Amino acid sequence: MAGKNDIFHRAERNLAWFVAILMSFFIFAVIATVIIPVIATPGWNTIPKEVQQDPNRGLPDWMLKPKRELSGKDLAMRNKWERGRLVYKREGCMYCHSQQVRPLDGDIRMFGRGDVDYDRKLLWRKQKPPVVAEAWEYLADSPHFLGTKRTGPDLSRVGGKYTDDWHYAHFLNPREMVPGSIMPAYTWLFTPTGEPTCDARALVFYIQTLGVFKPWIPVVEEAEETLGAVPTTEAPRPPEEKVTYITPPHYFDLSDIEECGWDKRR
Repeated sequence: MAGKNDIFHRAERNLAWFVAILMSFFIFAVIATVIIPVIATPGWNTIPKEVQQDPNRGLPDWMLKPKRELSGKDLAMRNKWERGRLVYKREGCMYCHSQQVRPLDGDIRMFGRGDVDYDRKLLWRKQKPPVVAEAWEYLADSPHFLGTKRTGPDLSRVGGKYTDDWHYAHFLNPREMVPGSIMPAYTWLFTPTGEPTCDARALVFYIQTLGVFKPWIPVVEEAEETLGAVPTTEAPRPPEEKVTYITPPHYFDLSDIEECGWDKRR
């Protein structure tokens, strides 16, 4: 009988140790993933100061303001954008397309200035190349569509690159616009006569907003030579370049407000 009691006592002690270890892991996980990030992140869940201070850098009010405060054109843009995001999610676009430009050579070559060495210098100075994704770009996104696979190209800088008609033709028959494309044709987003439905228009509207609020397109200018420079026997150096960055040209089509009712409360 004493032997059985010893076995039960050992089992209870082992169970207590197991529960204690399990609780320790749980407490550590809560501290590491919840408490520390909140304490270590100033201005938790707020718009970064550099975005607030720069009117040319940041998302528009119609994306960030509560919908109850929007009306007219702003409300229409918000409704059409949200519908486009839902269609993007419904059709599974994020399974083949990412929405993040990483500080990697491949991404910089594809989207950046075209001079990887120049952008590397920015990284060495702990400055991100302007084309690299920043947190503020995703403030209005819920859920996020960062993606982890690129069966198709990244879309985070596609806004303004093509016209709306190009996108409609691409969704209706991808291989007509991009020979060899493996993207399926989204014929159900169009009427039998080939006209885009409201869902197709909302989807293209959403795609046209990707990357257009960030000044990432480089404009390179040669610096003027300094007047009165002291003559030297050294070989002349090429003038340094001055690089500024601008937002992509973009246009948001709202000609279908009445037809699709984008300005209605939803």
